[in-house]
Amino acid sequence: MFARQRRPITALDGTEPSVRLVKHPSALNPSGNPLLQFAPHGNTPLTTSLVQQLQRTHGNRYVTVLAERNRNAVPEIQRTCACGGTCDHCQEEDEGLVNRSIIQRELPFESSPFAGGPQDDKKAPEGFCTPFESDWELIAAKAKMTTVLLPYLLEKYGMDTFLLYLDYLTSPSSGAKLFTDEESAFVKSYAYSPDTTDEVVKIVEEIKKAIPGKVKLEDLPPGVEVRMNIQDFLGEEGLSRQTNYDHVDEAPGVTAGGVGSSDFGDDYRQISGYVVFVREVDGSGKTTVSMTTEISFTVADAIDFCPGDAGLPEEQKATLPLSRLEASGAAFDRPFVVTFERNSGQPVPIDPDLFQSGTPNGTTGSLDTPNDETGMAWNEWFESASDTLFS
Repeated sequence: MFARQRRPITALDGTEPSVRLVKHPSALNPSGNPLLQFAPHGNTPLTTSLVQQLQRTHGNRYVTVLAERNRNAVPEIQRTCACGGTCDHCQEEDEGLVNRSIIQRELPFESSPFAGGPQDDKKAPEGFCTPFESDWELIAAKAKMTTVLLPYLLEKYGMDTFLLYLDYLTSPSSGAKLFTDEESAFVKSYAYSPDTTDEVVKIVEEIKKAIPGKVKLEDLPPGVEVRMNIQDFLGEEGLSRQTNYDHVDEAPGVTAGGVGSSDFGDDYRQISGYVVFVREVDGSGKTTVSMTTEISFTVADAIDFCPGDAGLPEEQKATLPLSRLEASGAAFDRPFVVTFERNSGQPVPIDPDLFQSGTPNGTTGSLDTPNDETGMAWNEWFESASDTLFS
């Protein structure tokens, strides 16, 4: 939780700037998308269509600079009513809009917009994933998410998170955005997330439990690395994971979260890789075995809130308006796929006894395997024992 809070910009005389409403004529907006027109103290007006155009013509870096310039901007929504805002109807409309939290001029996020307190109540708030009732509310909500949420995401979570949400708010997607560069901050945030670390620990424990019957000690020549496919231990079903990225102070927590679904299909977490065993025998004949894992992760998810979890009350300051924009057709599911490698790190010591091939009855080897004490195969020993017992 971060204590720093941004304060609303004020006019030169110390008062808050006025907020006025506008409906743009369709002739000025041939794309049909609501324009997000505001005047941030002389900066270039940031509109949905403008952002999309700048992405194509100037690239992401220019869009980032533009977002930085508008970081502290206060929306000034204008009206085209001939009265200039003085008639009773306009006055009533202004009063109603100002009283709605969706367009409060105070920045809504004391810390992360997705970071809740210790409350356990995660009940969806009223209106979650329901369309806005008027164009006025929709335009105001989209302006707020564009001018307040996006700059915050850029500053706290980085460029890739910012661009994913920018696409979510502006661009219908035809396919998943791929993140494969393991040197990028976004991919590293997944590779070294505490949630990925917890998943690796689970995988290692599952492999250890599966060792009996899978590997024999004699299959591990001393001093030689023996590599086996991780599927040999987990099975095909074990390669599908349910990793929940719920640390909202990092990028995976505000982009992936838990495993759900979107318009593009089910989310998934998939792994592949190898298990590496090394057996060592010291001068006294004592055997030790260590294990490391080399795991490739694939995380497929989407920026998507409907259907979804509204989160804790603090999170709902962002998730509620985003979900309503999505339900209103003014925000669009943004799928993405992240791939990365994550090893177990230091070798994990494994009890050599786990490598004895066992049966459910606790015997070692097959019935044809010689018994270490008698030198007889188990079936031969059982036959001789039966003759002795029942003769």
